[in-house]
Amino acid sequence: MVDHVIEVVAPRIETATAMFVSARGSFHGNAAAQSMLVDGMAKVLVRSLLLDADVRRFVPFVLRGLFQPSAHFEHFFDAVPGRLHALLSRLVGLIRGEPAESETVILQTHALIGQLIVFLVGRPILLRRMHWQEYSPEAVEKILAVLVPSLQRTLGLPVVSIHVTPDPAKASAAPDQ
Repeated sequence: MVDHVIEVVAPRIETATAMFVSARGSFHGNAAAQSMLVDGMAKVLVRSLLLDADVRRFVPFVLRGLFQPSAHFEHFFDAVPGRLHALLSRLVGLIRGEPAESETVILQTHALIGQLIVFLVGRPILLRRMHWQEYSPEAVEKILAVLVPSLQRTLGLPVVSIHVTPDPAKASAAPDQ
């Protein structure tokens, strides 16, 4: 099961990594470019987490594995959460002008990831409060409209948005009520 989760989730991390690698050379000292990269990476990751049925079905398994690590934890950690955390730490470190492995950068990265993960962990609460049946593509765009500027402000960046088209083949068709 762990290898299957890695097989499904790893390509999403690769997409975010490719965005980072292609943009990092152009954003040293350029707050608008940094902000656009945060915008694009956040949208890719959040859409995958909230809309991709393959990813969503593994959420309970992943959360259980994080709260009750098994013998497979190290393998899983190295392939998914550790890799994503390290990637986002590189992004935060470059924005802050600090090493990605500094305590401050790691802690700030963890706080930023918390802003993303809360939409998974707190899903039933938000669905009920918003009177939604499911996270539809429209609902996720509403989430992103609030979340991305929050992430940018947390990093001391200007609020800048780019358009990253969601993959309709991966999106849920649930109504936004």
